[in-house]
Amino acid sequence: MLHFDPPPGYRYFLHCDVPDGPRVSWNFDSISPGSDTDLGIVDLPQPGSVSGRIVDENGDVIRVSVYVRAETGREYDGHGPTMRGGTVKSDPTTGEYVLLGLPPGPITLTVDTQNSVLDRQPERSCTIFAGETTEFDLVVVGPRPETRVRAAVRERRMRWAVGPGASSVRLIDRMGAPVTPTEIADSGRLWTYDDVGPGPYTLVVDDPRFEPAKLEDVLPGVRTNLRLTGSAHVELVLVDASTGARIGSPAILAGPAESHSMRTLRDRIGVEHDEESGITRFDTVPDPQVWVISVDGYRDEERTFADGFAPRSVTELEIPLERSSTISGAVLDADGRPVSGWLVGAREERAEPESPVVPVDGVVIGRGVLDSLVATATTSPDGSFTLEKLAPGDYDIAVIGPPYLTCAALGVASGTRDVVLRLPPTGTIEGRITPMFDGIERCIVRLLPPERCVFTPFGVVPWSIGLMQIDDDAVAAKDGTFRIENVPAGPRRLGVSIPRVEVPMPNSGTSSSGGAALDPVDCFVEPGETTEVVVDAGASAPATVRITVRVDGRPAVGLLGFGVQEYESNGNEFIQACALTDSNGVASPVPVVPGRWRFGVRPLDCLWTVAQEEEHVLEAGDVLELEIDVTTTTKRIFFVDAGGAPLASNSVAFPRFNSTCYRRVDADGSIEVALPIGRHTAMMGSPHDGSELTAEFDWLDDGTDELRVVLLPGQIGK
Repeated sequence: MLHFDPPPGYRYFLHCDVPDGPRVSWNFDSISPGSDTDLGIVDLPQPGSVSGRIVDENGDVIRVSVYVRAETGREYDGHGPTMRGGTVKSDPTTGEYVLLGLPPGPITLTVDTQNSVLDRQPERSCTIFAGETTEFDLVVVGPRPETRVRAAVRERRMRWAVGPGASSVRLIDRMGAPVTPTEIADSGRLWTYDDVGPGPYTLVVDDPRFEPAKLEDVLPGVRTNLRLTGSAHVELVLVDASTGARIGSPAILAGPAESHSMRTLRDRIGVEHDEESGITRFDTVPDPQVWVISVDGYRDEERTFADGFAPRSVTELEIPLERSSTISGAVLDADGRPVSGWLVGAREERAEPESPVVPVDGVVIGRGVLDSLVATATTSPDGSFTLEKLAPGDYDIAVIGPPYLTCAALGVASGTRDVVLRLPPTGTIEGRITPMFDGIERCIVRLLPPERCVFTPFGVVPWSIGLMQIDDDAVAAKDGTFRIENVPAGPRRLGVSIPRVEVPMPNSGTSSSGGAALDPVDCFVEPGETTEVVVDAGASAPATVRITVRVDGRPAVGLLGFGVQEYESNGNEFIQACALTDSNGVASPVPVVPGRWRFGVRPLDCLWTVAQEEEHVLEAGDVLELEIDVTTTTKRIFFVDAGGAPLASNSVAFPRFNSTCYRRVDADGSIEVALPIGRHTAMMGSPHDGSELTAEFDWLDDGTDELRVVLLPGQIGK
């Protein structure tokens, strides 16, 4: 039994690690205070394991210490807990690794090279069997560690600062000769040197933006970290704007001058404060930057230094700070009891004369509004809260609690100490969506706002203001039942989407399906009571679609049969139903809700797509049988520029419906592919300036086995 007081507005993850067994986790969109969650009985499968070595492309062991991560990407029993993989560190002397307690089935293995000298590695797949150990060597591509030096060169605390210039970093061998870098990445922060000898080496940085730095005894195979110190020295004096008195030690966050929000500043400057003189000293880079200065009892001060600072010199600054104000009060429930652990937020009062804010109690929380909050606080056990660091003025105060439940006080003056936020009386809505259908995993139930309005913690705001409604939804179980707690008492309207699912995409994650929206359901919620609701979903019974695919006259196995819907509002299309073709070439995409559909087929690598032009209007319960015949031919394409020179770039892109396929070309700028008869598009980055080169070409069954395609600058159709 696990007891805790959940702060509202958060998602929760519960992890369970069984010794030498599967690792399990649960994901909760929210947990309401006082609620009980029964996880039921979970029968865990007998685990398996995988072991192997880290080897190069020749099968030779690489004696390096890296993390090997296993991921399953699967859920247990549909709606049960997620079965997780694990992570283990390889043995640096033998290159061996062992991962225990893995669930049976396919897994993905990844070598984490972040803190090593190895290149980023592709994912590998293998299968785990219950009670058995799968032997699987992980082949690492790229140079061997003992022939590579990789150095991370960056400022100690300012991760945003660009690294030193290309001519200011030198790796020097034992004879004093410089080594030429193979690659400079991460804005000058990561330097790689390949085909080096055993060493040792010396790493030297001489850039005017930093203090001179040197690191000796650098060895191949070990990632090197050299921390730099900015060459701009600052002596800062903070004074009280009213009295002129010097203020104590500050906390300073810094970021690049183009930062658009204080929330993006996460690098804290290390400062030294002299209490006797009141001077705060620290080092920074000379680059343009923005600071946020914080001192207890004063408002946070944001300062932008667009011209930066002079390198290798001292800059003296004096900055006045305004004393801050507070707003305090308490949050009570409908019966006057204190509410503990809830978030209270304040934003500056806004005047919207043409679109006035209508204050209401018990409204749906719009998370987008949280970005405008200037202060937040969490209520204590007695329900009290204090909002600090406020400038003089009036504020809108709101309780940000569980979904659907909040209250607000508008126009509260700074310095107020007796704000009482009383939550409205609430009830519960329990309901059932009937009938439920095979293939529908979940339905979404939400409280609807008035027409053309959006709910926020600060009231009901007309849609024209442009605030975003992002609320928390209830999810109906497989049997169609749902329950919504903490619903403010009074007349309420429910909206139901059936189904709203994440359609599995075998090659690229998932594609969101909007499904069908049912007619709104009105109900009245009594305080402290449970209101029962029945939602009629009969008109949204899914249709059945079977797509038979033949490629070159033979049933096609493992292709993706898909369906798309077109929405009149914007005409956008995206895959909303899909399935792989079986051994007979048949795909049965589910769920297919009533509406206008087009269907097509493509391989998992998205090299080509064949979509039917015909639109099908499907009604509830319809059965649709389709046949798609694809004729392909294989040729070698030679990509050349306007002058006829081969385009030996890294890869060529074939843009397709809702996706793009990338293929690496050979050294002569050619690639051999099998494409359906018809018109196709190819795109490639120019090897000279990176600009986009494109071309449309006709793929014909004309007996030839080669095709020359000229790629030109500009977009297709322009």
